[in-house]
Amino acid sequence: MTREEIASIAGIKLSTAEKIIRSFQQSGLVTGRYRGIVVLDMPRLREQAELA
Repeated sequence: MTREEIASIAGIKLSTAEKIIRSFQQSGLVTGRYRGIVVLDMPRLREQAELA
């Protein structure tokens, strides 16, 4: 999925989605690819989502 698609589905601004994705990348949960995001650690990503 692209950052734009993620923002649209989540109902948030693109800039907010980019900030969240950047923090997930720094935590090693996801990696950015050309026009997409790849989840590296789904269990930890779910934990982070539950904390939010």
